[in-house]
Amino acid sequence: EELEFFIVKKRSFDPKTGLNSFEDERLIRARDAMLLAVQIFNSPLVRFKTEVFSVLAIIAWTYLLHEHYVRKNVPIVGKDGLSLFLSQILKRTDCPLSSGANKNLNDIIEIRNTVEHKLLGPSDPKWLSLFQACCLNFETVLCKLYGTQASLLHELSISLQFAKMGIDQIATLQNFAVPEYIEALDARLKKDMSDEQLADLEYRLRVVYTLDASTKNEAHFAFVSPGSEEEMYCRSSSPWMNFIR
Repeated sequence: EELEFFIVKKRSFDPKTGLNSFEDERLIRARDAMLLAVQIFNSPLVRFKTEVFSVLAIIAWTYLLHEHYVRKNVPIVGKDGLSLFLSQILKRTDCPLSSGANKNLNDIIEIRNTVEHKLLGPSDPKWLSLFQACCLNFETVLCKLYGTQASLLHELSISLQFAKMGIDQIATLQNFAVPEYIEALDARLKKDMSDEQLADLEYRLRVVYTLDASTKNEAHFAFVSPGSEEEMYCRSSSPWMNFIR
């Protein structure tokens, strides 16, 4: 029986990540939970996005940090028989996360607690930057603690973008009423934060566009005057091009 188990165990390594289903179960579950969180959030068929992402992301981070403490021989189960909650881990002085990543997860926990069993309205876009930062932080910590072979980039290199909304879609969403308690939650999360904390990319992802000198053939963005001959030429030669007014 010992020999048979040894053979099964040795054949249970993932050739891509090097993880073993017997030795690295928490880490495998952490990766799976984050993959599911992103997959569900990206699915056009699912509208239950904020709730599901926040729940699965918390599960993913909990497993990830539990594995960290187990490998350091730090007990993760208390006298009550319960393992450490993520909220408890984030308060520990030996928590391996940066202040920005820590704050990001605390806010996601508060979002989860607030939206649980409540109607959200079209408020999912409010949390996109927080969720994106959560994914990027997860990837960073995963590779830092367990090596680059455990990376999710093979699976999420495209999915990490989360959403590609056009200007017209954003404008339409802004016309819908967001529940007051969601607006209140958004304000509460930012209440005591400094400008420096709000600008921390590990807390909330931001994308900044800059203008660089480039020929029109090389440029990804072109600025033309409405109604000009240049605009008409662009429309006729590039029907796939998006025009933003």
